[in-house]
Formats: sequence, C-alpha cells, structure tokens
Amino acid sequence: MAEDLVHCSQCDNSGHPSCLEMSSDLVRVIQTYPWQCMECKTCTHCGDPTHEDKMMFCDDCDRGYHTFCVGLKSIPTGKWTCESCRVNSDTQSNNSTTTDTPTTARTGRTRMRRRQVEVQKKEQRKIIC
Repeated sequence: MAEDLVHCSQCDNSGHPSCLEMSSDLVRVIQTYPWQCMECKTCTHCGDPTHEDKMMFCDDCDRGYHTFCVGLKSIPTGKWTCESCRVNSDTQSNNSTTTDTPTTARTGRTRMRRRQVEVQKKEQRKIIC
C-alpha cells in the first residue's frame, strides 16, 4: 500500500511520514495546519527562522519554537510538548475516560537526521525521503 506524502506549505518539499519518523497521530495533526518542512520551519511564537541551534519542535504537532521564546534556557531532552498541545490535551483528557499511550520521544539527533535527509534529497527530487 502506497504511503501518502506530507507536503510543506512553504516550498516544494514532500516526504513520506515513515521516512520522516512521523507517527500517524502526528500526521493527522500536521494536516490541520500549514505544516513547514525543516528547511522552512519558523518559530511559531516569533516567526523567525534563525537561531536553529535554539529551535525545538513539539512532539505532538511538529511546530517549531525557540527555547528563548517559550522561557527555556536549553532544548529539553526527551519528549517536549508545546503549550497549545498541552492545553488541547488537558481539554481532551477532561472530556474522555480513556488514556492514550505516550508516543516514543524523538530526540534532537533524530531531528538532525531528518534535516540531513531533507537537505540531501531536496536537490534531487523535491521529495525529502
């Protein structure tokens, strides 16, 4: 069965969610907003794409945030969830009697690998995996 590609809202990059190490839950979320690939990712708070070494990504929605824009001194290890997703999760938890199994956290090294794959493939086909 063919896997549908996810598409960047800012450029021609596309990729298979499995190649980008995206869960099906994450894919459902990114289809609800103008998702940006690693090349185009900007901070959701300030809109600035610079300071990549301070940019982190929500494990629940894949939006980018600078550490200094959300009041952190460094990129946390393990799973990190943005305030918007935490609020949505709290709201859903209050309306549901079941609990979801946590997903495996993507580390900074995984994000770096995703970025390397995207850069390598961008030149070839505009498909990032």
